[in-house]
Amino acid sequence: MNTKNIMNAIGGISDEFIEKYAEVKPVVIKGEKAKKRNRFLIFAASAAAVLVAALLLIPILKKGREPGNQHGYVINNTPAPSTAPETVVPITPTVDPVTPTPEIVTPTPTPEVTVTSYNGGRSAYMSLTHAVLSGGDFEDQPHEWYCGGVFFSMEDEGFVAYERAILRSTGTPGVDYDERYEFYDPIETYPAELGHRAYRAVGDYLRANGFADFTGDEGLQLFGYVGEDYIIVTDAPQMGYQALAIFRKTSGGSWVEFPVPDKQPTQITGGCVLSDKVAYICYQDRGIMYYDDYTPRQLVIWRTTDGGQTWEDINLWIPEEYEGYICPPAYVFSPVFEGNHGVIVVSYCVYNPEVEYGFEQHSSWFETTDGGKTWVFHLE
Repeated sequence: MNTKNIMNAIGGISDEFIEKYAEVKPVVIKGEKAKKRNRFLIFAASAAAVLVAALLLIPILKKGREPGNQHGYVINNTPAPSTAPETVVPITPTVDPVTPTPEIVTPTPTPEVTVTSYNGGRSAYMSLTHAVLSGGDFEDQPHEWYCGGVFFSMEDEGFVAYERAILRSTGTPGVDYDERYEFYDPIETYPAELGHRAYRAVGDYLRANGFADFTGDEGLQLFGYVGEDYIIVTDAPQMGYQALAIFRKTSGGSWVEFPVPDKQPTQITGGCVLSDKVAYICYQDRGIMYYDDYTPRQLVIWRTTDGGQTWEDINLWIPEEYEGYICPPAYVFSPVFEGNHGVIVVSYCVYNPEVEYGFEQHSSWFETTDGGKTWVFHLE
């Protein structure tokens, strides 16, 4: 193959190019030396043509092969599309930092506290009654329902009677309601066993009067009255019933239960035990009003003279001449005796249109000198 044939095999090279660079017309030199020289010139021309072709092919070979081209090569300046897999660089979206909204914590409201102060007033009541029994002046003063009474509580040291108490109420009734008593000024401490018996007796009374499923006796709040050798225990009225238990200390130092009335009006307002035979229980019987058998003058005081086997109302009334002077309700408090000389204090309302609400509270007393057979009313 001569130089021209090589150029034609490559393809795509013009004839003028071939004529210019590939056709070398040999110079005829005669003789052996001329032959050698002619062969050399032909070889040199061929080598030069091949070198030129190689220099022209290198850029073409770098472009790579393209399917469908008749010669198998691409001769252009447009880069072939890359067949390598595209590298996908994830783009993290730029998000403006969000300042977290602080959580709003609504504080739990503190339950409203309702405080009710109770003053049993036993010390004041005993001072008043003993002053009257000693011939002193009666000091008129209003008396609360528990005047002369005490508040009981089970403590580590025993069953304690307190002079006064404060009731703290919180929450909503039926939801989170709670009542707690705080007690002040202890008067007397009794044996713990006596306290357990008192709670049990009150619970038995409630179960016997419509509270058959009542439990938790010592969860009750007990009130009552105390003396040298006795305690009278009640609870708050329960649907028209108020429990009652009486315990008396014997000469031997033991405590025995004293029988109570079978039928009891509600709202016990006083009481005392004078001996193993004689005792008094005082009531403010609102139930009597509902049967149209009540007047402001009527007082309900029951007495036993046979150790509690029977009880009777002593039928004590405020004298008729004071009927228009006193308005209901009238409260009668614990009898206090020194021998046969005794007094019973009565607290009542008096009409007075010149004061707020149209009435004011006053106190008077009944007095006996024959052991309670007869009583005399003293207006303040």
